[in-house]
Amino acid sequence: MASIRQLKKDIEAVRTEFDMQCGMAYFYGEDPISNAVEVIHSEANSQWDEIMARLKDYDRTASKKEIAAHFKDIQQGVLRVLEEHLKKLQALTAGNNSKE
Repeated sequence: MASIRQLKKDIEAVRTEFDMQCGMAYFYGEDPISNAVEVIHSEANSQWDEIMARLKDYDRTASKKEIAAHFKDIQQGVLRVLEEHLKKLQALTAGNNSKE
């Protein structure tokens, strides 16, 4: 299992990449798309904040197997949130790839 510090860094890297994707969609999108991007971005960040709160919320007296399962669930949760919101972002911007 990776350290908690490394897991935090990985989560922040995922968030940063998603922020960049949202920024590009916001910049190149028209007003209705830009507003929807803001909502998608806000939803994803709220879910990631909840996941980050769970990072320190584990039973330190549990077995190594249970602790590892807790952190694996957190990793999967981060990826689920990313996948779900990237799909929303891609569906929103499909066909609107450039501003002319």
